[in-house]
Amino acid sequence: MRKAMLAAAVITAVAGVSIVRSARQALPIIVLDETALREYAGAYRWGPDAFVYLQIWHEFSGFGKPGHLVAFDESGDVRVLYPTERDRFFAGPGAAVPAPVESRIDFQRDASGTITSLAWRRGDGAARQAGRAQTEAREDVRFASGNLRLIGTLF
Repeated sequence: MRKAMLAAAVITAVAGVSIVRSARQALPIIVLDETALREYAGAYRWGPDAFVYLQIWHEFSGFGKPGHLVAFDESGDVRVLYPTERDRFFAGPGAAVPAPVESRIDFQRDASGTITSLAWRRGDGAARQAGRAQTEAREDVRFASGNLRLIGTLF
């Protein structure tokens, strides 16, 4: 009888620790529409030949529903970024698995409010910084043919 009570107490204690640990891992997710999420989409440069790409994907939510902001890089890891507040996100251990929290991602803005970089912190490690990369070049162009003139921007 005593062994059974002791075993029940140990099981209850372990279950309690697990519940507390999962509660600590659960972060409140806010809903951002795709227009807001597009502000974060783009390429960010870790280093000379290393990038992380953020795109809106519907593969994890279903087409016809709001998409998710998804990150992928040269490692092959694909992670959904879940927003907790403006410019703060987290990612779980798998593509569409939010818990337990594996990484925290913070975006930085310049004085005009434009996103300039992100800091990606995995676990308790140091944050990895990535500056926003310009992936498109623009050039104003003009063409003339007789009396016709075409003016535009080449991307």
